[in-house]
Amino acid sequence: MVFHYFGTMSNRIRHALYKSLFGVVLVCVVYWLYPFEIIRSQIEDLAFERFNQSHLNQTQKAMDSPMVIILSVDDGYLKRNGLEGYGYLFPRDHLARIIDGVDKRQKKLQQTGDGISGLLLDYDLEYSTLPYGQVFSTQDEVWLKTLDRPRTYPLLIPKLEGPGRLAKEGVASCARLVSVNLLRDKDGATRRWQPYFEQEGRTYLYGPLWLWLRHQQPECRNTLEQTLPHPSAASLDVCGRTFIAQDLIQYRVIYRDWKPYDANMPWRESYWERLISVSADQLDSLTDDTLRSAFLLVGADHKYSTDYFDTSTGYSHRFSGVSIHAQALLTLFVLNGLLQPLALQWSLLLTFCIFFISEYLLDILYGSLSIESDELRILFNVTLLSFVLITISAIIFQHAGYWYNWIIPVVMNQVFDVAKKLNKYWIGLLKWQRSLSKR
Repeated sequence: MVFHYFGTMSNRIRHALYKSLFGVVLVCVVYWLYPFEIIRSQIEDLAFERFNQSHLNQTQKAMDSPMVIILSVDDGYLKRNGLEGYGYLFPRDHLARIIDGVDKRQKKLQQTGDGISGLLLDYDLEYSTLPYGQVFSTQDEVWLKTLDRPRTYPLLIPKLEGPGRLAKEGVASCARLVSVNLLRDKDGATRRWQPYFEQEGRTYLYGPLWLWLRHQQPECRNTLEQTLPHPSAASLDVCGRTFIAQDLIQYRVIYRDWKPYDANMPWRESYWERLISVSADQLDSLTDDTLRSAFLLVGADHKYSTDYFDTSTGYSHRFSGVSIHAQALLTLFVLNGLLQPLALQWSLLLTFCIFFISEYLLDILYGSLSIESDELRILFNVTLLSFVLITISAIIFQHAGYWYNWIIPVVMNQVFDVAKKLNKYWIGLLKWQRSLSKR
């Protein structure tokens, strides 16, 4: 009886050890091969996407971030200003009025304390509003005059990948050209942003990243205001940090949904505690305390706009471009930088321990309950591992800011159990063939 107990225990330990080592090996494979499309879409992005969706309607608690305020060109703004169905190019004189309103409010704020921290425009300002883009219209002249006015906060305008003359004129003004490029994956979803791009010998940093660096590293402000260094070997070194051109993990956006619209509120609140959206001509509805040190972003969020992005597959949720930029900025603050994967050695240790303990305990449970069904065992395994791994991943993410891919061990567990089942069928097939040969 005693020998049978220890023999059973030894088999359980051996089984748990084999499964744990198998999981560790496959975690290494996935860790090194995650840039491949099938791994990216079915394992790496899928895990973060499910994690993101489960938190869409949960309030992100206060963080070390100023307020982020979207001055939204929404349906109400268009109706009040007679601009419904204005076409592709938003009237530049209206953009100038929005900036004028911010400038006036900035002067008032600085009389009693700090002003706003910066303003990012999410509009195509490459070309003139006149055909062929070679001659400036009256609207363009008003816009360029507004750009050329000195101000005490950084004004960022987008540099798209075109040689527009209006954008070149903007370089000589008091504004700063930045990138607003968001990346679409092969499945059409937007999950991450592009850190920079280079054109005609100039480097353009992603706008929210530019604002975050300027806020977090005041000593870096002169560097950001000047011409940035050229990228080398598919990476950019700026402000003591290295940004590689493309990465599936570091440049992800944490998404939070908007709260239900409240007609009694002059602005709309997000589940990001530090994010609100107000119609672009309703700036005066915000108090000085709300605006002080805030980041402002101006962009389209109305029914005529085409600047909307799908943010996942199998789950229909769309955000406007300016909303994604705002959430990318807050993601930088909540993570205190870029999202980093948990180091491989810690991922392996966690995976090994979780696999070993869960398999050993479940094997004891199956024995005591006389559960022989492979289907039930797989169901119990996946359910327990999913719960444990999602919980651990959430704790690591929220308290340490690292990403531990909770779905990898779950997928590996399924692969192992499927392989085990196939092996069982294969052995059964061989026995059947042997029985036929004996006849």
